[in-house]
Amino acid sequence: MVLAMVCAMFAVQASALTSKKKYKNYVVIGDSIAAGYGLNTWGDNPDNGINEITLHHGEIVEGSYVQIVSDAIGAKNTYNLARESYTAPCFLRILDPEYDKELAQPENYYERFLSECAYVVPEFWGGYSDLQNNKSNMVSYIKKADVITINLGNNDTFSTSLMGAYYRTLYYMYGMAAQPFLTALKGDLQTADSLEDIINMVGGYEFMLSELEERTALYEQNYDRLIKRIRELNPDCDIYYVGMYNVFKNVEPQNGTIVSALSESGVELADELRDYVTNRSAYKNEITYVDVSDTEVWSSWPMYTPVYWMQFLVHVHPSYNGHAYMASQIVKTMNGQEVSMPAFTKVNGSWGVYTEKGTRRNYTGMAKRSNGKCYYVKKGVYQNGYTGIVRYNGKRYYVKKGVWQSSYSGTVKTSKRSYTIKNGYVV
Repeated sequence: MVLAMVCAMFAVQASALTSKKKYKNYVVIGDSIAAGYGLNTWGDNPDNGINEITLHHGEIVEGSYVQIVSDAIGAKNTYNLARESYTAPCFLRILDPEYDKELAQPENYYERFLSECAYVVPEFWGGYSDLQNNKSNMVSYIKKADVITINLGNNDTFSTSLMGAYYRTLYYMYGMAAQPFLTALKGDLQTADSLEDIINMVGGYEFMLSELEERTALYEQNYDRLIKRIRELNPDCDIYYVGMYNVFKNVEPQNGTIVSALSESGVELADELRDYVTNRSAYKNEITYVDVSDTEVWSSWPMYTPVYWMQFLVHVHPSYNGHAYMASQIVKTMNGQEVSMPAFTKVNGSWGVYTEKGTRRNYTGMAKRSNGKCYYVKKGVYQNGYTGIVRYNGKRYYVKKGVWQSSYSGTVKTSKRSYTIKNGYVV
């Protein structure tokens, strides 16, 4: 009851947000986050059986960032075009007839297949005319919009990469890619002895990384095309791009090999897309970026437990507090406030530090990333090869491979002397 009351109080506070800018027609482009997936809870319990299978078809879900922002900007009309599983191609196929024709070419059949899968998902929950409604209304809604928020990239990149082996299995129906699917069908998945076994059954971590790199590059191309098409339909509306967050940052055990690798990949992906949207995109001046890297998701069981995977879909989505935070970041950005955290992006093969609006800083010290960890940076470059003691702001930190070891207590020996460490600090 206490938790439910706290959530309710937080929602009330978030609903009290006000934007200096007021907009009449608000259009929402996005995936399951903007659609409100995971918010059909009973009190503070997201795992009630119904929540997992509840999909949406344009409703403004109570407690979602869409609802909170809509109230804050005083929108008379809010058109939520976001749907569970949607990707950039899902919107491009509706908005850009030439793109849809291109996907009909044999060399693009796999991309067409992925978008067809994404279209099918929302239709399962009583929305069999939903896709047709979106096709009929999307262009007109965008034309009349005063403001648009875009919250895409999760399904285009990480989700498609994690499920890449299964998607390709369904597509080809034979060959090496079918092995993980067939293994699962035979029941061998239940005999996995470790998290590494599970990862290997779906293609292996290296396969995921390779797939992620390809999907990210393709998403960036599709993103540019989407912004171009939106501007053709509506040259004057304000556009806000809602960034990504690391869905693995609070998953236990953080010191586990797979969890740590996935968490780091999540941070790097969020930083890469942020850098592209704000620095490298041909349409970087057409949008305003919103940093939501501290978004809270529903807490979950440790990743090595079967329950984690049973509840995975809900628990990578924002909680009520997470949505309230996202709404706050959007409204603050609309009001012209600086809300960005330091971000990392690759420069000449190294990870450089970027702060507000993508400006590189010649910075030396500790920098916090969206996975909650602190990293040692020297002259704007993340020192991932450094292990030792770092002095910063009057404190001395124990750093291992460039990452502050905040949970370590013990003795550390360097070439010069021994140090006593408590909770990551030299004492």
